[in-house]
Amino acid sequence: MTLAVITVASHHFVVVSTYPRFRLATREFSLSLKLAAKTFRNKRGELIKSGDDKYFASATKTRSEVRYHINYLEDFKQLLRRHRLDEPGLVEWRTAPNYNPTKISLAIRSHFVPTEDQEKAINYIVDRSRPNNKAVIMQAGAGKTLTAMIAAAKQGELIGIFVEPRYIGQWLKAFEENCVIAPKRICVIGDDGTKSKMGTSDKLKSLINMAFEGPVPYDAIIVSSTTFRNYIEAYKTAGSAKVLEETEGYGVPPHLFMQHLGIGLRIIDEAHENFHFVFTLDLYTQVANSVALSATLFNDDDFLNKQINTAYPIHQRYIVPGFNKYVNAYSLHYSMREPRKIKSQGSMGYSHVEFEKSILKSRNMTEAYFTMVRESMRYTYDLNRQSGDRCLVYFATIDMCTRFTEFIRREYPYLDCQRFCEEDPLENLLTADISV
Repeated sequence: MTLAVITVASHHFVVVSTYPRFRLATREFSLSLKLAAKTFRNKRGELIKSGDDKYFASATKTRSEVRYHINYLEDFKQLLRRHRLDEPGLVEWRTAPNYNPTKISLAIRSHFVPTEDQEKAINYIVDRSRPNNKAVIMQAGAGKTLTAMIAAAKQGELIGIFVEPRYIGQWLKAFEENCVIAPKRICVIGDDGTKSKMGTSDKLKSLINMAFEGPVPYDAIIVSSTTFRNYIEAYKTAGSAKVLEETEGYGVPPHLFMQHLGIGLRIIDEAHENFHFVFTLDLYTQVANSVALSATLFNDDDFLNKQINTAYPIHQRYIVPGFNKYVNAYSLHYSMREPRKIKSQGSMGYSHVEFEKSILKSRNMTEAYFTMVRESMRYTYDLNRQSGDRCLVYFATIDMCTRFTEFIRREYPYLDCQRFCEEDPLENLLTADISV
């Protein structure tokens, strides 16, 4: 008697069962993959959560379908043995079918010549004999984006790029600078800077419907992580592909998205950011090849670091050793005239956000604090400033960034001083003399 169906895909496996013993087993396994939200006590002594619990697994609302990372498959098999659910005939094992990705022809501009490290990374990405959940670790500025583009051109299959929304413009610019490609050959599911009347979810549904008619007319598809996360959440709520289409209008469920579009190479940029989404994306991925790009693929939290190393085992990564150092760090010591007016403790201990809020409550204190920062800039930026030198000033709050930008523009009327927060243009960071 078959009690469960387990389907193994490229990046995950999915367990489908309504049998109580199997559901107890999946519940036990899922709880072992839970990152509990941090808690604290408020002023009244009440225990408060600082967020939601996060599971490094995924399930439909009814829990009839549960998904785990492919690199947890052997651990799950051991769980089945402990629960005596591994006897012959109890589980029907299936393998997600392979598919033929859509072929593309992407040309890299001829003046780009890969460095030795980039060439090794390119060969690593396109090597099909390696596990297809690859990771390229290079320091910022070493050319991760260009490396991935050259590898994509060499592989010659439709590219799916998954990024945080703020990086979409950066990738569009990189395509323009690095590749010979018409803008119409790049599909953006997210905010592409145009005033489109169609929402991002509607763009995704339209793209899915287009693929029913035949190969999509694109070489690259850039997908906002926010949009795809909403797609996954809609599927989890619906519980099945049929209900998802009937209630939300998505023609295919998220775990069939890659093959439906014909994507041959999945690229995740800045994989260390919002890693819970990156991990969850694997739970809905069946693709021929994939690579994650990062400069810092690790976390100070032991549990999160375990999940990172599960998805991207260290021995399977391509790591460019060493980091070029471009800055020196100096400590600046200062005192507060009225420290009692300063709040610096938040729910989790020291909070620089609370510190800055306290500063901004006093006009005199704000002016003094900004003047102190301005004086430190005088010695570290002004005195030896040469043409092309730029200055970055970091604060913890948007309000502080906004106020300091106004202040520093008055101090440096002859320089381009810009704020870079939230939806501010990337050029404010890349081209301004002083970026806050």
